[in-house]
Amino acid sequence: DVNKIESSKEFVKKAKDYGIQVAANYMKSYALSPEKFADKVKLSESYGADIIYVVDSAGGMFPEQVSEYFKEIKKKSEIQMGFHGHDNLGLSIANSIAAIESGADIIDSSLQGLGRSAGNACTEILAMVLTKKNIETGIDFDEILETGRKYVQPLISSNGKSQLDIIAGFADFHSSYMHHIMKYSSKYNVDPIHLIIEYSKIDKLEMNTEELEKIAQKLKQEENAYTSKYR
Repeated sequence: DVNKIESSKEFVKKAKDYGIQVAANYMKSYALSPEKFADKVKLSESYGADIIYVVDSAGGMFPEQVSEYFKEIKKKSEIQMGFHGHDNLGLSIANSIAAIESGADIIDSSLQGLGRSAGNACTEILAMVLTKKNIETGIDFDEILETGRKYVQPLISSNGKSQLDIIAGFADFHSSYMHHIMKYSSKYNVDPIHLIIEYSKIDKLEMNTEELEKIAQKLKQEENAYTSKYR
């Protein structure tokens, strides 16, 4: 997580001792301002990291935001830069392009967009978009399209867009905490969408289940009060 960069020091050092190229992957990058993020980059650089990653873990960033992070990094460092985007709001490709145009050296993607929550930037689409923008990828279209169709599509069972994935992107909520949302929305019979939105107003980084339960209780009380008023 972006607020725990100091804890990566020993791991970066160990990896470098083994001669491994190290990418510092800042999960939930959006939880820090671009300026504060850039300060953290200097820390990773001092630990020996070779690459720094801006990570849109909830898939809720906009292209102009992504550009601002890379702009601030370049003011303070010449480290290689990467971008890892999720597609909760359908912006992973646009954000990847913004990252490239802002100087990113590496962009993550996956065949068919396979990944956690709403998935990642789709390799096939990203390759096509980059080619249309005259950015060389070295990717064989026929091969990558066939590989995605043959090996990845069978792994995906799609029932359309998940409303919870979309709300997670809207609220910058990390989907790894979704089981907590479902637990307390079920316990208090409140809408998980409202629970995600209200919790994300106070914490976009970590999960405090005590605080989450308080919010669920409050939502239930407000719902009961509304129902009683118009009964």
